[in-house]
Amino acid sequence: MPFALNIAIQMDTAVYDSLYLALAVTQGRQLVTADQKFYNALKNSTFASYLLWVEEI
Repeated sequence: MPFALNIAIQMDTAVYDSLYLALAVTQGRQLVTADQKFYNALKNSTFASYLLWVEEI
């Protein structure tokens, strides 16, 4: 939970969304998302490698 909160604060995203991202990061997996606002907020960040836009599947 603290990791997700740190992501949310650092990236100015919702904690709810950041929980899923934190899980993906800790498991070394990618998070597939259709949330364009969330994706756009993170696509150029250090977390970009953990995100996958739903249309790229």
